[in-house]
Amino acid sequence: MSVGDWSTNADSNTLVGSVFIGENCPSKNLNNAVRQVMAEARAKFDQLDAATAILAGLSSDIIAFLNADTNAQARAALGAATAADLSSGGNANGFWERRPDGSGGFIIRQWGTRQAGTDTWSGDYPFPIAFPNGVEAINATAINMNFGSLNGNAVSARTSQTTPRTAFQIGSSDNPYVCYWEAVGR
Repeated sequence: MSVGDWSTNADSNTLVGSVFIGENCPSKNLNNAVRQVMAEARAKFDQLDAATAILAGLSSDIIAFLNADTNAQARAALGAATAADLSSGGNANGFWERRPDGSGGFIIRQWGTRQAGTDTWSGDYPFPIAFPNGVEAINATAINMNFGSLNGNAVSARTSQTTPRTAFQIGSSDNPYVCYWEAVGR
């Protein structure tokens, strides 16, 4: 009988391993029983020591995951996205998507097509949605390029000078190209 089989009722415990320790047992059985208890305690200690070493090697995120009481806590510990974290849409101004950025925040990507200004910047074009914290990058590329152009169909994009979180401009030094634009921000 091993430790796991022992009872919390002391009178029910008459065996340690295979050593009888019930009433009127020989005295040598008590010595052998104590030795058996020591051997089983050491075996359990070694198991706990190995388990502790494994747990010590776990990252804080994994420990938080193992300690999570709810699905939301488990997802948060692993940095996993929920359906609410992933969103996208579109309107007459273009398209957008919102995704977790890995640091607890969100990255927003927006794109569409617009007409570039000629030898100047276009007027302000609204983004499909506003960037709460601002634009980090914006690009424009001519769709129907003029392959005979000497300046390489130069087009570029920038945020609006007056409303940089909600609008942008596209410029061309050549023709009023229809451009594909893409902006990324938070």
